[in-house]
Amino acid sequence: MYPIKLKIANCNNLDKFGDYLHANSIKLVLFAETHGLLNENPIQEKLIREIKPNFFLYEMLEESKICSDKSAKIFFDKPNNKNFSIISTYGELKPTLRIARKFKLPLIG
Repeated sequence: MYPIKLKIANCNNLDKFGDYLHANSIKLVLFAETHGLLNENPIQEKLIREIKPNFFLYEMLEESKICSDKSAKIFFDKPNNKNFSIISTYGELKPTLRIARKFKLPLIG
């Protein structure tokens, strides 16, 4: 277990956080969904760029997996206002999928 004692107030502090992760050889970061309280997409992207993971685990995707361009296209073709689950729409999840595809990462719920 790695104790993380660094507070992150905003995206500007993520450089320090990335340095902390590398210095302590941390390979897993759990980033909780903020459910609209802030735009977490820039933070997700910056963490991925810093850590260079092999995959992206995303709680809001539930039990689904998007591991190929074909499955991403099927997901992107869904209307934004269509319900993905009882708590989210396809439109709400697409920005995170765009980040995963940008870094060629499988997105796993």
